[in-house]
Amino acid sequence: MEHEDRVRQRLRLLAGGPFASWLDAAVIRARPDEVELQLPYRDELGGEQGGALLHRGVIAAFAELAGALIDAPAAGCAQRSLTLDYLGDAPAGSALYA
Repeated sequence: MEHEDRVRQRLRLLAGGPFASWLDAAVIRARPDEVELQLPYRDELGGEQGGALLHRGVIAAFAELAGALIDAPAAGCAQRSLTLDYLGDAPAGSALYA
């Protein structure tokens, strides 16, 4: 099984949970040390400034999901951690990529 197929299979398993399923992210491409996901914009992902910006919790969850799909040993990682520094806002109507 190709690595990208394994990542898609893992995403399906993770998406079995209610929140990951609700996010509905798609695998664009995957390598053992890198994964690219897309989260298409939906109105229900908004929440800040009257829905004009994506909710930062959605952004953090999407980043966490992408990190969970990386093959940590292949990427040279012994463990994973997540720290987010928001450099700007994600405007409503834009798809996210991680």
